Amino acid sequence: MLLGFVILYLLLTIGIGWWASRRVKNTTDFVIAGRKLPGLCSRQRP
Repeated sequence: MLLGFVILYLLLTIGIGWWASRRVKNTTDFVIAGRKLPGLCSRQRP
């Protein structure tokens, strides 16, 4: 049973990674998270 959960977790993680990798086209998309972060999270502190 534990092995089943581990395998399910790994498949889910790989699936999310594959889905996310298709959305990122270049390093800028990766760094700015596709401009989908709230303004408070994406501001740089001085």
